Amino acid sequence: MSWNYRVIRVDYVDPDTKAIEPCYSVHRCFYNKEEDVIPVKWGQQPASAEGASIEELKLDWARQLEAINKPVLVEKRGKLVESKNG
Repeated sequence: MSWNYRVIRVDYVDPDTKAIEPCYSVHRCFYNKEEDVIPVKWGQQPASAEGASIEELKLDWARQLEAINKPVLVEKRGKLVESKNG
């Protein structure tokens, strides 16, 4: 199993106006195979950067920034799929 960071969008509906308000966050995502594009599992809570040293912390932040250049994911029926509109 391999993993990386990905951006996941969650759409919240304002109860008063019914307007859809998107929220983007970075999550750890896990894949069956390294070459897979869609994760099979993901962390439900947004990831926070961490490391045992400042250098490791910088590397973790850099990995999270890489997620911004990949397609945004959304959850549909318990699975992640690429968002058609970011």
